[in-house]
Amino acid sequence: MSRYPPSDVFEAEPWHHAMWELHCHRAKGTKHTWIETLNRLAKKGEALINARGDVIPRAGLPEFVPERLSARMELWDMDRLLDARHAKPHHRVKPKCDYCPILVLSLFGKQFVIDGGTRLNRRIIDGDVGPHRVVVLEHHERDI
Repeated sequence: MSRYPPSDVFEAEPWHHAMWELHCHRAKGTKHTWIETLNRLAKKGEALINARGDVIPRAGLPEFVPERLSARMELWDMDRLLDARHAKPHHRVKPKCDYCPILVLSLFGKQFVIDGGTRLNRRIIDGDVGPHRVVVLEHHERDI
């Protein structure tokens, strides 16, 4: 687990990937920070919903701040990713970058894929069961 800001190059790797992926999802014409983008993505629907059936209504989502997040790299098999995948995923299969890890938000003990759905779709079609690189951004109730 790596706190923000990371204290060395080894702790920086998961943050680098998370910030880069979130940077690529900034709203057009904005210069939102990565944390503003995370908040926007998490709250863009009525709720965060994964295929496992976990639901967190938008009103129940915290305002994400760096001091309450940790980041870590993990390897996940396909079944675990499918559980964290959005309940109604899109169907695109040509990712812009297939090297990047999939970004998962862990909140209240529940996991949600927030970036990497297209990479995941392509891997499903290819029968690639993994393991797959994942960056987990975990929210903590208190500053860590």
